[in-house]
Amino acid sequence: MLPRVAVGLSTGPGWVDSLASLDRQSLPPRDVEVLLLDSGDDPDLTRRLVDAVHHRTNVRLTQAGPAGDTPSAQHLAKLTSADYVLELPAGSRVTRSGLDCLVRAADRSNADACTGQVGRPSRGLALVPDGAPATWGRLLRRSTLEGGDPVEVEETVPDVVLFDGPNGSSAVPGDEPDVDTAPRATDVRWTGGVLHLALELPPSTGADARVTVSLFSPVVGIDWPVDERAVEAGPTSGTDVRSLLVAVDPATLAAGQPLPTGTWWPVVRVHHEGRPASVSLVRVGRRRAAGGTHHGIPVVTFAERGRLGLDVGASDHPLVPRIRAGQCRVEESARGSLMTCHVPELDLEPGARLRGHVRLGRFEALADLEGAAGGGADLTAWVSGLPGSSRLFTKFSSSGYSPTGARLVIDGTGGMRVRPVRRKGGGGEQAAPAAPAAPGRTDPVRWSRQRLAPVLRRLKKVTRR
Repeated sequence: MLPRVAVGLSTGPGWVDSLASLDRQSLPPRDVEVLLLDSGDDPDLTRRLVDAVHHRTNVRLTQAGPAGDTPSAQHLAKLTSADYVLELPAGSRVTRSGLDCLVRAADRSNADACTGQVGRPSRGLALVPDGAPATWGRLLRRSTLEGGDPVEVEETVPDVVLFDGPNGSSAVPGDEPDVDTAPRATDVRWTGGVLHLALELPPSTGADARVTVSLFSPVVGIDWPVDERAVEAGPTSGTDVRSLLVAVDPATLAAGQPLPTGTWWPVVRVHHEGRPASVSLVRVGRRRAAGGTHHGIPVVTFAERGRLGLDVGASDHPLVPRIRAGQCRVEESARGSLMTCHVPELDLEPGARLRGHVRLGRFEALADLEGAAGGGADLTAWVSGLPGSSRLFTKFSSSGYSPTGARLVIDGTGGMRVRPVRRKGGGGEQAAPAAPAAPGRTDPVRWSRQRLAPVLRRLKKVTRR
């Protein structure tokens, strides 16, 4: 079976990161052929390339021009039998679904060439970066290239596919924010699918310095710039501390497409004239948490080691951070007991509805999250169980069940109330006592034995006869 796309990768600086991004493609390896073009001028580099090919079934090493040169599309067409070819300069990276997106667009439109958006942290977004070859970042049909004529772009894919690697003008942040120089988030909230941040800048920022904000993914080295029109000066408190109000709309970051799932870190760059920009993550308190939805995908903000992060897909952090007992109610009806809990930290897009599960002890039930009229979201679930107290867990993503800090208390008469989880050492809310008319029923095992004892005695008499 022939591969769908062949990627010609030049072996200049950064080729290792480029090859790693191709390893992560959603297209299966049998559909992607990677051609490492080596000039043979550097024996040490050649040995590294041979080792890279040895550990991969879809990578071939072939001769090229001078080291670091970008291979021509016509040259690639002669080296492969794939349906499409793509030129990839060393140091550039491809999003996980990038090749799949381009191939599907080419199949759908029957175009001879398709191009994706190109992201540059320091320059915003452009279809083709300045100074790049005319075919850089474009998927080209191999049969068209065999004629040797220039290829015109007939289809533009509305998705960001290729990215420039980190360089001196777009330095990446460190692992942890510096307490003295990092900006601090004083407010984090979602409204209408947009993340609103109130940032307090350190005094060293300066009144004339230009400040930009972006979202950074360390997994693939992608740094999405936030439109500078969405960054406004915040209120002043009569001091030298500058503040910013930032509106992060995920729909305007990834060229109108949903952000790829995973962890993203808000990054602030302070640009001083005549010297490199300072780069820092955003500091945040432990309790600064909020969540929302973007294109129906849950997105959670979280605090980790004092830094603010976004979990797109909520795969590693719970969508429901906690449930407040005072904002829950249980209503009885002919259908059963409906538990409704208001979660003010969440803001769902209009019409958005997420289906998940709640767990009470060993009992599991379907649950729904819907936007509330006055803000926040409402969690609803039909619940039941035996008398006693059961901790409440929720699951609305692949991260599994997570505790909510609440429990459901069922008394001997079947009444239900949501209470906070009791703290160790005797503090906190105590479980409701059983009704006098049904002693021992709060212990399900003991209560079952008492109910079954007369039946067992009758069975023994029958067997003796």
